[in-house]
Amino acid sequence: MLAFALAEMVAIACIRRTVLPQLFEVAIRALARFVGLLLVPVLLRLAYGSWTNRIRPHLAVWRNGLGLSSVVVLSVVWLSYGALLLIFSVRPDWTRFYDPTWYGVLLFLTLCAALLAVALRGDARMHLISAALCVDAWLQSMVYSGSMSRALEWVSRMRAR
Repeated sequence: MLAFALAEMVAIACIRRTVLPQLFEVAIRALARFVGLLLVPVLLRLAYGSWTNRIRPHLAVWRNGLGLSSVVVLSVVWLSYGALLLIFSVRPDWTRFYDPTWYGVLLFLTLCAALLAVALRGDARMHLISAALCVDAWLQSMVYSGSMSRALEWVSRMRAR
């Protein structure tokens, strides 16, 4: 899973810095969204299960606290961004409070969760770091840089209504 998450991050970084054919860009961004939406809860569940069943009794209290904090922070980021996208798809005018600084906050929290996951051991650590990388790729797949894309134009038309 970690190799897949790293490959996804490299692909997102590549499309943000180079000019690719639109078909490739759309496919990579769609894959990152799909993985971020569906794979992250599975990875979080696997990490939590591995932590509670195998690792928790053998770790120090502070390491357990940091590991649990990582799970909670990643869950909050995933739920908040997923809820925002759901609300935006139903009622775009309800998301006017959301400005680009929120992306920075969510990306920073994802990085913090990945760093907190280092306190764990074994499978739980790998699952949480993979989940953090997938959430990061999901968030970055929604950021369009360079020339304004058709998706951003569509968003601005939806908000103008």
